[in-house]
Amino acid sequence: QQQQQQQSSAKPLVAAVQCTAKVFALAVNGDASIIATGAEDGKVQLWDGSGHLLHTLEGHRSGVRGVVLARNGSFCVTCSKDETVRLWDVPRAKEVRTYRGHRGWVFCCAISTDAPKSVMSNSAKASAPDASEAPAAPAESAPASETATTTAA
Repeated sequence: QQQQQQQSSAKPLVAAVQCTAKVFALAVNGDASIIATGAEDGKVQLWDGSGHLLHTLEGHRSGVRGVVLARNGSFCVTCSKDETVRLWDVPRAKEVRTYRGHRGWVFCCAISTDAPKSVMSNSAKASAPDASEAPAAPAESAPASETATTTAA
């Protein structure tokens, strides 16, 4: 009976967003007040629940393949064909950290519920990170692996 009440109180998400590039990934936070899209052009766009653009996050150098929002909407994790995973502070629209070390497209990412305590990612190939091969990151950089769970500081 409690499950029925929870199901009946859930509101459907109906918002049209006008993206300028092909979207590969989509996420919605817990109360559907924020929508995140990850696109072919490497940009992540944050929208309000009505579909109005709030911010464009730039940092990936290739198509974004995965995006996930913390339930409370405070953080976002994205992954890309550029072999990186990025942690974003949503309210400030700023990159917090870049995770490097994948040696192939990163196509899957996840975050712990409401705070960036753990970031998980997966790619087809990985090896030990080599700092000499990785371009300098605009934010703090941390290594990743084929299936990585990283505890954020």
